[in-house]
Amino acid sequence: MKQRIVDKYRINEMTLQEKFVFLGKVFILTGVLVALFLFSGLLGMRFAVRGHVMETPSIIGMSLEDAKAIFAQNELELVVGGRRYDRNIPSGHIVSQVPGAGMGIKSNGKVMVIASLGKKSNPVPDMIGSSLRASRVLAEQSGYSLGRVSEISLGDKEEHVISQFPVPASDESVSDNLDVLVTRTRPREYIMPDLVGMSLTRTLRLLRDYGFEVEQIHYKRAEGVAKGSVVRQFPLPGYRLGHDLAIDLEVVR
Repeated sequence: MKQRIVDKYRINEMTLQEKFVFLGKVFILTGVLVALFLFSGLLGMRFAVRGHVMETPSIIGMSLEDAKAIFAQNELELVVGGRRYDRNIPSGHIVSQVPGAGMGIKSNGKVMVIASLGKKSNPVPDMIGSSLRASRVLAEQSGYSLGRVSEISLGDKEEHVISQFPVPASDESVSDNLDVLVTRTRPREYIMPDLVGMSLTRTLRLLRDYGFEVEQIHYKRAEGVAKGSVVRQFPLPGYRLGHDLAIDLEVVR
């Protein structure tokens, strides 16, 4: 009787172990199936995304309406990023596009375009030689605006335009702004020369040739130095001079 109970217990114990092994196999199999499902889903999404990549159609020269119709058929969006004048493409037609024709683009992607304003009817005015103020008036009278103003100092007595873009009479302007290069006046500056040892007559002639006048001359006695020679000066040699600066000399009597 006891032997039967022991055998029955062993049978029940082995059945429990087999159950655990069976459940383990079920969990492992379930995990493998889940992993395969996720992998196939990701792979399918990847192929789906690749399947929606297309070539950007060429729309340069087309009207905006025609381009929008083509884009609607291909599930693309047309965005007008700006407008400019173009002598070869009619108003309302496309001048350029980004991405360019043939480039890869995804479904529902955006294409940025520049639309033409047509040929500029009024030519660019000639502003060369005019003052900046007069150039601004000329530009506005011709339907333009003064754009970038660059400056250069050439020592000219009066400011005036020496270059412009676009050039005068051009009808190829891409905007309503005209850029100009203006020469600015600047005060002339000189470096004070070394006048010590020079005669007063020569010194005065040299300074007057450059538009300078001596404000004060102080005379003194000095042994071994020729009369009329400059022995001291102000400003000192190498000083930067302006025409409003006073020059003083000390000369041997």
